[in-house]
Amino acid sequence: MLVGLSALVLVSDVIGGLAPGIGVMLAARAVLGVCVGGFWVFGAGAAITLVSERARGTAVAVVSSGIFLATVASLPAGSLIGTLTTWRAAFAAMPAAAGKELLCPTTRKELPCPTRL
Repeated sequence: MLVGLSALVLVSDVIGGLAPGIGVMLAARAVLGVCVGGFWVFGAGAAITLVSERARGTAVAVVSSGIFLATVASLPAGSLIGTLTTWRAAFAAMPAAAGKELLCPTTRKELPCPTRL
């Protein structure tokens, strides 16, 4: 589920960056909002299934902190990129990072990736 949400974030940013008008941009942002909500809903549940019972609280805290920091840090980062370049470049930066992680997750040490970027 989380990989699917990540893919939808990537798609929504690509569509937003290529949007010919405000209607398409708003639709892309609505998809992003659904995805962020999904991360909040499914992230903690996924975290507790990956660790021992003793570490569940820590896992939920780490995942929640990561989602929070990513949500909060992306706004000023996108604003900075948009200010220094164009607003479309800000939308291009996210799919580049998300695409790399979807193709080759760095957090899964037990699954080596032959296509490291």
